[in-house]
Amino acid sequence: KTGSTPSGMANPIDVNVGTRLRLARHMSSLSQETFGTAVGLTFEQIQEYERSSKRIGTSRLYQFAEFSNLAVWFFLKKCRTK
Repeated sequence: KTGSTPSGMANPIDVNVGTRLRLARHMSSLSQETFGTAVGLTFEQIQEYERSSKRIGTSRLYQFAEFSNLAVWFFLKKCRTK
């Protein structure tokens, strides 16, 4: 699995970026389908990114930031845990 750790789990950084992508999408009140269509992807691809089953490349991350009107660092900032 791409981006997985030796234990087979997704890399924690990829998990965080996927979580931040979901947050950005929710802040815009967009469905996965609407967000995906706007950036030229399917809702299944957005699901894969949000679940961290697929890593987000730099150019794609930049595209998400531009569309969401957010800085790239927003996606890299660590999520607060409960």
